[in-house]
Parts: sequence; structure tokens; C-alpha cells
Amino acid sequence: MNPDSFLVRPHLRYVEYYSDAENWRRLSRDDYDDIAAHLAGLPTEYRPDDDTEEAKRFDRCP
Repeated sequence: MNPDSFLVRPHLRYVEYYSDAENWRRLSRDDYDDIAAHLAGLPTEYRPDDDTEEAKRFDRCP
């Protein structure tokens, strides 16, 4: 996510916190709620031509 985006800036605290992979390894119920409330609806910098193996695996996560 682009931290300079006017849509992202109000949620920058959450973007920065969850940008750290270590924070993804130990999610609590409150973390799931924060992600749903503050990150899920934000725009990403996804590129449609990004068809790497890693991107394909991510799409299959439950």
C-alpha cells in the first residue's frame, strides 16, 4: 500500500504495524478485527501482470 495515498494515511498506523511479517505470525482476535476494519478496504499496489508463483499461492490461502 502506498503510504502517501490519502485513503491509506488515516490507517497508516495499521499499515505500518501489519507490514512487519512478525506481527502476522501471532494474530489475535482483535488483530483480525483491526485488519477487517482498517486494512481490508484499502487500495493495494497490485499489478495485474503479477502472476508469480508466490502470488498464486497467496490466492489459495483459506
